[in-house]
Amino acid sequence: MSAHGEFATFNLWNITVKKKLLKETATIGITMTDPFNKIKNLSSYAQTSNMMQKSNFSLPFRSFGLSLSWQFGKGKYGSYRSKEKQINNDDQKL
Repeated sequence: MSAHGEFATFNLWNITVKKKLLKETATIGITMTDPFNKIKNLSSYAQTSNMMQKSNFSLPFRSFGLSLSWQFGKGKYGSYRSKEKQINNDDQKL
């Protein structure tokens, strides 16, 4: 016996816009997750020779966010290299 059917696919939109301010020491951002759909509907259908099953799962998924980040000090993002990345293993001979 094998089941045949259709199962829900999952997709979403995630849109983020960021702007640097104050001589690039501050960043403000707006994020929107799935702004075009208020409710996410996930439906499925399965059938065998003995049974049939249908289901629909709905949940609110749309969200909006605002972020503000501030850089303190004179360091640049990404300038720190961990010790792990500094190891070259160039003393190994084949």
